[in-house]
Amino acid sequence: MNADELRSLAMQLMNDVWHKALSEGELTAFTSFEFKVGSGALRRSAVLQKLNAGDLAGACRTLPLYDKARVGGRLVVLRGLVRRRAAEMRACLANP
Repeated sequence: MNADELRSLAMQLMNDVWHKALSEGELTAFTSFEFKVGSGALRRSAVLQKLNAGDLAGACRTLPLYDKARVGGRLVVLRGLVRRRAAEMRACLANP
């Protein structure tokens, strides 16, 4: 996916799912999150609930909770997801 396609996806998500304008850092963080977990998971997430309730900082701080994936049928914490979510949270909180 190139930068223009990613920007288009982000704008579509902002219009369809998020009910507020976002800064560049927030947009980057939430678009990355959605791209990795999928739109269905995003729509059911506490991240989206907090964001649409107006708790932007809470939405940003909720991102690291999504650090697990199924391995052998069990949910396990993955170091790569821990790092990714931490980076998303930093980007999100950097531009309130």
